[in-house]
Amino acid sequence: MNLSLDFKLVRRIVVLGAPVILAMLTQTAINVVDTIFVGLLPKELATNGQSAVGLTLPMFWMFGGSCAALGVGTQAMVARRHGEGDPVAAGAVLINSLALTVLLAAAATVAGWFALPYLFRMMHDNPQVQALGTDYARMRFIGILSMVGTFSYKAFYDGTERTWVHLLAAVVANAANIVLAWILMFGKFGFPRLEVQGAGIAAMAASYAGMFLMIGFTLRGSDRRKYHPYRLRNLRLRAMAKIAGLSLPSGLATAVVMTGFGMVLWVTGRIDEQTHSLNSVNTAGTWIVMTVLSICFIGSMGLGTATATLVSKSLGEKDSVLAERYGWQSIKLGAYLFGLLGLLEALFPDFTLSLFNSDPAVIAAARDSMRLMGAQECLIAVAIVSSNCLFGAGNTRFVMYAEGALHFGVLIPLSYVFGVLFDLRVLGVWLAASGYVVGLALTMMLKFHGGGWKAIRI
Repeated sequence: MNLSLDFKLVRRIVVLGAPVILAMLTQTAINVVDTIFVGLLPKELATNGQSAVGLTLPMFWMFGGSCAALGVGTQAMVARRHGEGDPVAAGAVLINSLALTVLLAAAATVAGWFALPYLFRMMHDNPQVQALGTDYARMRFIGILSMVGTFSYKAFYDGTERTWVHLLAAVVANAANIVLAWILMFGKFGFPRLEVQGAGIAAMAASYAGMFLMIGFTLRGSDRRKYHPYRLRNLRLRAMAKIAGLSLPSGLATAVVMTGFGMVLWVTGRIDEQTHSLNSVNTAGTWIVMTVLSICFIGSMGLGTATATLVSKSLGEKDSVLAERYGWQSIKLGAYLFGLLGLLEALFPDFTLSLFNSDPAVIAAARDSMRLMGAQECLIAVAIVSSNCLFGAGNTRFVMYAEGALHFGVLIPLSYVFGVLFDLRVLGVWLAASGYVVGLALTMMLKFHGGGWKAIRI
């Protein structure tokens, strides 16, 4: 394969993708801010609090992220209608997506609220981690509706090539989270000092602020006249079923991924138990590595989301050759950008980890893992961008099957074998993750190269 970049196509990808990447990085900064602020609490509370936050995110994405996968089908359909020059049909996709959002988000919130105490007891033996995690997670779960709604609006605006809208909403949400987290966690301006729970309340409130801003954009006269996004007569069970059918495999894949990450954290909890680590240093170290890698995850997702729009739009314009060229250029761009970032993390692991927790025990537990996964970031980018190219083409089922096979066949069992049975501890967990990353990158890249996705109609 030609490793050079076509700068004409790259420029198009970057112009469309830069706001998506910045928006998603800004949005994930809510989790980063929570991790950093919790790390400023007293030592034992900080480490157990970071473990609680780390355990929450896979659960939050397992419930909420599975619903937010509606954005995958929504974006693919909106972009295809956009490429066909039918704005009213694009608007009809949005209102049907929002109807599904309300139903699914309500069910996920209620189910999660009652399941959380049991999940935390299953995931970790430390009573403080369980208590902190349940309080923090319940606040985050109240924000599932705003999260899923935001993803539906984001899918609409990304699909119509206005990626800057979500960027603006993400900046507002993140700014609100920083201010609210500082006030509520540390008891500023007369508010009670809520510590870890305060971080959850701040993140939830900030999420709604971002969603309401995006709603405001759809109420502008120009969008209402062109797209008619809230025309009730466009509500159709058949349209909802189409969106759900395209999105369901992605939602199941998200649930599988988050289950896998949750099981990885469960394994590190067992390692903490075996080593009698009262402050959960292995779980905290693993979560910090995940937080650092989230820059690559989210950046690659942003790049892949932009490429999914270009792939779907090109297919709507009956130009499958251009769709394929966009895909390969984006895959190479992601590998180069995040490969360079990963190299820096691999060379300077202590500095990277110390940004989140200064405890020498936590840094020592995560150092080798940070080096290993920094070296893998180019492959992480390849896997994620390739998956999103297939999402844009409507080939969501294959991604679901591949994710499931690799998580349950590689990541979860090898994490336990290497981490616990072979006593490699946290490094063993990340060795298993490396095998998963290599497998996913090769699988997705080969599937995209096969070209069967070009014939899919949505």
